[in-house]
Amino acid sequence: WDNRDVTNNRISSISIGKNGRIWATLEKSSGPMLSTNYGESWTAIKEGFEGDDGAARAIVISPDGAEYVAPIQGFVMRHLGLASVNENLSKLRIDAFPNPATDRLRIELGAQDAGTYEIELVDAAGRQVIPSHRAVAGAGASTSVWLSTSHIPSGMYSAVIRSDGGVRSVPVAVVH
Repeated sequence: WDNRDVTNNRISSISIGKNGRIWATLEKSSGPMLSTNYGESWTAIKEGFEGDDGAARAIVISPDGAEYVAPIQGFVMRHLGLASVNENLSKLRIDAFPNPATDRLRIELGAQDAGTYEIELVDAAGRQVIPSHRAVAGAGASTSVWLSTSHIPSGMYSAVIRSDGGVRSVPVAVVH
C-alpha cells in the first residue's frame, strides 16, 4: 500500500474480488480505492456518487463477482466501471415506478435501438430476489415488465437491466 495514496488515513474495510481486483474503504472521505492488479497500484473511485468526495462505507462483492458500493450518502449501487456500458445502453431510458413499491413494480424501458433485455431485482449482496424477466423493445419503442414485490421484505434493491450492450441498474425501494 503506497502511503502517498492514503496520507494520514487508515483502511476501514477491504474486499477482494476476482482477477486481481481489490477494493478498500478509508476512514477519511477520499472515496473507495480500487486496485485492478493485486494491490500494485490504487485509484480513488469518486464517479457516480453523491457529493464531491465519493466517500463509501463498505464494498460488497457477490459470488458472481458483481461489486456493490455503499456510499456514505445515497443508495447502495452496483459498480459497473466505465467499460461496462456502451453508448446504446447508456441511451436506454429506464423508469421504475411506483418507487417505493408495495405489491408491484413496473420497469419501463425506452430504447432508441431494437434489443432484448433481461431484467432482475437483486438485493444489496447481489442475490437475485425476483427471477429474470425478458423484455424486447423495437427501435424507438417502449416496453414494460411488471414485477411482484409482495413476497420480498421491505428494503433497498437494484433493478438490473442486461443486454448485449452491457449492464445498467436503478435503485428501487420496497415498503410494506
